[in-house]
Amino acid sequence: MEQNLNNNSNFKTRAISFVKENRIKFSFFFITILLFFATFFIFIEHQKQKNILLAEKYIKAGILLNNGEVDEAQKHYKNILQNNNKFYSLLTLNTLIEKNLIKDEKKILNYFSELEKKNFSSELMDLIYFKKALYLIKIGDEKSGKNILKNLIDKDSNLKITAKEIIN
Repeated sequence: MEQNLNNNSNFKTRAISFVKENRIKFSFFFITILLFFATFFIFIEHQKQKNILLAEKYIKAGILLNNGEVDEAQKHYKNILQNNNKFYSLLTLNTLIEKNLIKDEKKILNYFSELEKKNFSSELMDLIYFKKALYLIKIGDEKSGKNILKNLIDKDSNLKITAKEIIN
């Protein structure tokens, strides 16, 4: 029993002396952890603010478009496309195509290429390829559009049935 108490007190004194000897290392370790978490939360908050600003720009562009200010709306939409936000980039490209805001086919195809480089889920990538194929068919490049649709069919995409219907 006495040996057990002796071991406990020995352990406590060794632990206390270890902490005292390595006080600077422990302080540095805890400060590093605090800085890491602070940086992480600041980064998350910055991303939220950036998304809010993009959402506001997207809404403002839509309002401008409805008010007939097409040129100003296009500027906002192009700015959104350049911000590399997956969600709003895809929405913006859809709007530009649906409303025929950009007449230059090469520019639209370039925007599709930029979207293809982003790290989307496979389902969203399939949707982007599908929309690109439809756009290519719309502008008269049926061969390229049908090749993309065939790739979606071969890939066994969720859009396989729709792609088959379009090809036939």
